[in-house]
Amino acid sequence: MKKKRFLHILHILFFILFSQYVQAQESYYILYNEGNYEKLEKRLVQVIANQPNNILFNHVYGKLYATQAYSKYNLDQAYKYLLNAKELFAAAQINEKERLAKFNLTQRIIQHDFDTVCTKLYDITIAKNTIEDCNLFINTYSKAPKEIRDKIVNHRNDLAYKETMKANTLEAFQSFISTYPQADQKIEAIKIRDEIAYDQAIKINTPDAFKSYVQQYPQSEFTPKIKMLYAQRLFAEQTKNGDYQSFAKFITANPKSEMAPYAIIEMVKIA
Repeated sequence: MKKKRFLHILHILFFILFSQYVQAQESYYILYNEGNYEKLEKRLVQVIANQPNNILFNHVYGKLYATQAYSKYNLDQAYKYLLNAKELFAAAQINEKERLAKFNLTQRIIQHDFDTVCTKLYDITIAKNTIEDCNLFINTYSKAPKEIRDKIVNHRNDLAYKETMKANTLEAFQSFISTYPQADQKIEAIKIRDEIAYDQAIKINTPDAFKSYVQQYPQSEFTPKIKMLYAQRLFAEQTKNGDYQSFAKFITANPKSEMAPYAIIEMVKIA
């Protein structure tokens, strides 16, 4: 009889303590919803120092930093704490997730709040409209949703390509291709780079210039034409004396040249 009464008392004490715990946890959201941000901050600073891996505390702190009415509004900090909450929740045991569900704190809620902060950071970055700020977003918020990161990457690439088109130099296009190998504009950039390099080679008009082009841009659509020009220019230089020996020497040095048959014809004429 005494044992039953003792267990009953323990049950009541547990219920009271648990109820107090739940109320204490709920109080953080109550303070947030009431807009009592300064009081909430004081409480969070104390508890999160002692429980840095507490999912609820990280979530509330992240929401607080993401609130513009809060005097210390800071999206970087909001991202940090909400990311903590997100990753901690994902690694939590089922019973912990069930406990948090009583506060209406679920993976969906945390993900929504995290995505909202990432979207705000995205909007700020797009508004700044610089390559540097896009790269800062990419490097700083690597855990942001993929669709947001992809948009930032594409915007960064667009900005970089506009600068490349404005410069319109071989060096600028080569730099773009090397720096942004996954950019949608890469194919077009390669084509324009190859064309600029082709025009430069034609202007120089030497065997070395043509040979260099073929070596650097073997896949270029202009390479077959450059190869022919190289063969013709080399043939002209090496057979400028117009004698039998110069044609014979050219064939020996360049047996696979497109101009080798012409050298043979000239040798036959001379012989």
